[in-house]
Amino acid sequence: MNLKNVLRSKRASLRGLIAYAGLVAAAFALQLYVRDFRAPGTAFVPEPPKFLALSLDPRIIRRFLGVRILAADLVWIDTLIKSDIEREKKDFTTMYQAARVMTALDPDNYFAYYVLGLYLSVIKDDIKGATAFLRDGAQS
Repeated sequence: MNLKNVLRSKRASLRGLIAYAGLVAAAFALQLYVRDFRAPGTAFVPEPPKFLALSLDPRIIRRFLGVRILAADLVWIDTLIKSDIEREKKDFTTMYQAARVMTALDPDNYFAYYVLGLYLSVIKDDIKGATAFLRDGAQS
């Protein structure tokens, strides 16, 4: 290979590197402005549910082999992390609905029936939800 061909290939690779750096810089500059873009007349995206379980459908998760227990554990962890001490004083709270999804995925988790039944009755003041939840735990 002579010197001319070597210099030509180095220039071509340098041009490619400069073009790549320019594309990265342009993408970075565009994403800064895209975040603030709002079209007139568009509505805001609704807020996601408080608990992960409220966005899962246990009928779909059960169809995947080996994922059911993992999903139940993730829902259990999410439910415990996001639990609070605020009294809702209404029947069948969002915590009850999240607990139903978790026990639908893993009905053999008896500790969840015990803990969430007490939590619903004492802290959330959801007596009907706690009674229904503990009744389901006693039947299974």
